[in-house]
Amino acid sequence: MGVSIGAAIDYLVAGLAAPIAAVDSTAVVIDGIQGQDQESQSQVWIGKHDPQQTSAADGGQDLLVLGAGRVQEDYQIPCVVWASRQGPTLKPARDAAIAMFDVVANFLAADRTLTGILKQGRFSEVSSFQLDQDVGGDAGASRVVWISFSIRVRNHYIP
Repeated sequence: MGVSIGAAIDYLVAGLAAPIAAVDSTAVVIDGIQGQDQESQSQVWIGKHDPQQTSAADGGQDLLVLGAGRVQEDYQIPCVVWASRQGPTLKPARDAAIAMFDVVANFLAADRTLTGILKQGRFSEVSSFQLDQDVGGDAGASRVVWISFSIRVRNHYIP
């Protein structure tokens, strides 16, 4: 298995906590879904798209023929931003989810090497996303919006 997967997940969980809290004081960043804080109105899950999912990353490795036997690892880390708000419309929950998603995208754009976890010339990026909304069953129910996305990571290393 690749050398950067665990370090990349750890970096995202630790590094996103403060910037996410700056845009939403109710938000928590969770490694996977275990320990999920049901009281929080906003959450960011790193390494999961849904509770039934068991994989925290999906990808592969290739041996680069040129370059002194370097290995190229290329993988996706599944993530979710989730926001729940009381009220008659989805807009407050959607705005919160989009704000948290923007924080993640900007966090990655600020240092695509994840502070050197990825080696020279390698990168991380948000590679895909899907926005979902649920209005709940009645007028007093919470309105929930979540954005499922993947962070694509490419790294080269010499074993």
